Amino acid sequence: MTRTNEPSTSRILPHQRVRRRVRGLKIAILVFFLCVAARLVYIQVIRAEAYRTRARQQYESRVGLPAARGSILDRNGKVLVSNMMYASYAVDPLIARGERDEIASRFAQVFDKPRETYMGQMRDVSRRFVWLERAVKPSLSARIPASEMRGLILREEPKRLYHYERAAGQLLGVIGVDNRGLSGLEQQYDRYLKGRDGEVTLQRDALRRARPSVDYPRIEPIDGQNLVLTIDADIQSVVEEELEQGMNRAQAESGVAIIVEPASGEILAMATYPSVSLNSTADLDLAALRNRVITDAFEPGSIFKLVTISSVLENKAARLDEVFNAENGVYRVPTGNSRYRDITDTHKFTVLTFQKAVEHSSNIVMAKVALRIGQEKMFRMARAYGFGAPTGIELPAEADGSLKKPSEWSGTTLQSMAYGYGRLIEETE
Repeated sequence: MTRTNEPSTSRILPHQRVRRRVRGLKIAILVFFLCVAARLVYIQVIRAEAYRTRARQQYESRVGLPAARGSILDRNGKVLVSNMMYASYAVDPLIARGERDEIASRFAQVFDKPRETYMGQMRDVSRRFVWLERAVKPSLSARIPASEMRGLILREEPKRLYHYERAAGQLLGVIGVDNRGLSGLEQQYDRYLKGRDGEVTLQRDALRRARPSVDYPRIEPIDGQNLVLTIDADIQSVVEEELEQGMNRAQAESGVAIIVEPASGEILAMATYPSVSLNSTADLDLAALRNRVITDAFEPGSIFKLVTISSVLENKAARLDEVFNAENGVYRVPTGNSRYRDITDTHKFTVLTFQKAVEHSSNIVMAKVALRIGQEKMFRMARAYGFGAPTGIELPAEADGSLKKPSEWSGTTLQSMAYGYGRLIEETE
């Protein structure tokens, strides 16, 4: 057996261990600083905008400045709809963290709602602006000391005020809490009436007091434009009263009325019964807001006699002095299959000239002259008057109406149409 003087590779001297530990520590420190540098690059470069936004949210908030909606006036300048300023309340849940119990208790007492409703709205502190109540009446807002509650935000918002109670409610329409028109003229002309909301940026100081920021310009709201109607408020009021009285006398469930200026076609009044009060819409059924003058199709009745008379005169189907047998108020016409239908007049006459038949609105004479006119000519005249097509009136949801082609008419359609009926009569035969 021999021995060598070479050191064993399995044995490491103390100074070698120290060097390895120092080297390992240097590598660990280097890796640590590389991680820190990478994190800084991620935060300050890659995610810089996101963190800037998050930082701004801690001390900045944008608050909208609502525009005043335009007024609605009648043809003589009388105000039908205007605005009234109401208080609206919001809260910053983060600032109001220590005041939540007091705020929830006060609002529950004033508005007669469960306290937990308001507590639930203020739990999420990541939301910096939460509505609690909007469009609060002055009698209620006087009971809320907003300046004494940290985090509570008071804003003045315009609310619609309708000056004529239960007048032209379906025609004017209503708006929602977002200041957008939901029905009637408010919906049709919403883009002109609503205006453009403004905005102000608030910054909080070290004491969490909100002040307008000097770094962002204040954007002033642009109020909406006024809308002037052809409606006459005085005539509208009379029509509303007369329509209600007529419905009561007839014991009818509903009715409509419209007054038109013949020379220009301007609408002076448009009423629907039952009427609605737009100043108290909390419990209002949206179906009650339907303007049935526009949305519902109905048989015109004696109004359609203008079409028959025009067609008679244009086609020379009868002379004004020509005498017709008025059948003493009852005219029996065959409907087929040995069946008959009676056409009646309110006023009973034995004979009438065509001119007198027009003056007395005789159904019987109109039915007789319609046979001389014929289906095609009557149809063309009805089309020329606009029946079966929308008028293009500037109101939402107008019905087209219905006017069947002559090929779809029954044997009695022509005579029934002559005095303004057809569908209802044919459905009952």
